Amino acid sequence: MMNRHDAMHETWYPVGDRLVHAVEWHADDARTDAPPVVLVHGLGGSTVNWELVGGPLARRLATRVVAFDLGGFGRTALGTHRASLGVNGHLLADLVESTGPALVVGNSMGGALAAGLAARRSELVRGLVLVDAALPRPLRPPGMRETVDGLFNLRGLAAAAVPIAGPRLVRMRMRQLGPAGTVDTSLRIVCAQPHAIDATLRRHMIDLTQYRARGNDSARAYHDAIRSLFAYTTRGMTADLRAITAPTLVVHGALDRLVPVSLARGAARRRPDWTLEVFEHCGHVPMMEQPERFVDVVAGWAKTHVGYDSEVGSSR
Repeated sequence: MMNRHDAMHETWYPVGDRLVHAVEWHADDARTDAPPVVLVHGLGGSTVNWELVGGPLARRLATRVVAFDLGGFGRTALGTHRASLGVNGHLLADLVESTGPALVVGNSMGGALAAGLAARRSELVRGLVLVDAALPRPLRPPGMRETVDGLFNLRGLAAAAVPIAGPRLVRMRMRQLGPAGTVDTSLRIVCAQPHAIDATLRRHMIDLTQYRARGNDSARAYHDAIRSLFAYTTRGMTADLRAITAPTLVVHGALDRLVPVSLARGAARRRPDWTLEVFEHCGHVPMMEQPERFVDVVAGWAKTHVGYDSEVGSSR
């Protein structure tokens, strides 16, 4: 997937009183009229999550691809801010304003943020890709079967949302596991086949976890984000999904244990104008587990539905 054309450039975006960490990929034949692609990570994620697909997407769509670290995640410091969906939602809107109207691709919590942006700031979103997005979760969705692991993982997230005790639990767990253990535990939760994850990608995730262990952002960011994510998916998100006007692609792993594929199928039934692509043998992070197929699906759909010129960016 990666070649000499996939050089990744690190940069920082000034937004108000903070600096937001980002990485960018630029196609050699980028067209000035092609919308940029903005990649939004999920809970506990970072720009690293997109490293296998950023360069190929830039080439295939002949454009610029930007991945941001949300406030409190990756290398973007939390500082005196919160890491709630509301705060990071405003941050995302400011960032997309700086890139120009974009194809916005969001995974998990990032999908919820992208959906909110598309619903409320439609002028900023030329197209929307929801990748195993956090979705409204009825108590007993029709046809949904939770695995034991899935229920355990949800209880863990709920525990992290408890005031005062939640952040302490997160910090204690990270200290017990260490950087490599924290990453491998996360991969076992989000991946259908964690041992197949690219070794360099895993190393970058461990390096980032070591970097973040030197600060105190992680536990606070998890706490803020989880509390607000639960609130959004049980209240306001349903109305936002109805309000989206941008062309929308839903990509979902059939073996996702955090957001069951039945929720994605239900969203697609309620929005028959959307496109649904289910990745078999895949969990919560298709861009990490099946990067080549992910690029094929997203680029092919974007050329048809978002207006990227199908005559350029076709080389792999």
